[in-house]
Amino acid sequence: ILFCMFISPLTNIFIHVDEYWTYSLVNLPFMQGMTVAIHDVHPPLYYWILYLLSPLGLGNLYLLKVVSMIPYILIMVVSATKIRKDYDLFTAGLFVFCIGIMSDFFVEFLTIRMYSWGLLFLIMAFLYYQEVTTKWDKRSWTLLTIFTLLSAYTQYFFAITCGVMYLLILYEILTNQSDFIFRTEQKNSALPAPKVSGVVSSYNSPKKKQIPKQ
Repeated sequence: ILFCMFISPLTNIFIHVDEYWTYSLVNLPFMQGMTVAIHDVHPPLYYWILYLLSPLGLGNLYLLKVVSMIPYILIMVVSATKIRKDYDLFTAGLFVFCIGIMSDFFVEFLTIRMYSWGLLFLIMAFLYYQEVTTKWDKRSWTLLTIFTLLSAYTQYFFAITCGVMYLLILYEILTNQSDFIFRTEQKNSALPAPKVSGVVSSYNSPKKKQIPKQ
């Protein structure tokens, strides 16, 4: 698949109007390009990525298309590492295969637009959404927040999907995680739980009546 992706732009370099708009924008000076980008209907993160990679010579249409392939390469890396670790090898392989055969795969991952990058960030957000609902630790929450922000600042449609994930987290809090959150807060409180129980038990225990000394 990767071989076909790298060869396809060489044999067909046709670009549509939106791609030409991106091409024209990244060939402007940075400040002028950002002034134009903030008036675009889409968020500016994708254009920041292109400007960050501009030393590679992104005035070339072929290289601009290669930048859209990078997310698929990163998705394969994520599948071979995190998805294989969290699920299993079969799931990781099936995931990459299904992405490779999805409708308009070559269109989405060879278009000089932000769609492939948004999909990468959305996949990462979902993986850490799964960790949030199981581990409920600061690392998972931090990474979920980062990748949802990256998704939202890449393409506004991905912001809708990320919003649905947070609604599902709210549902999880209201149903399954309330006891877990209470135990976690109790564990992280200033007074450890064993000492609290000891104080309570000593308070509730009947006091011995002291006999005055003669």
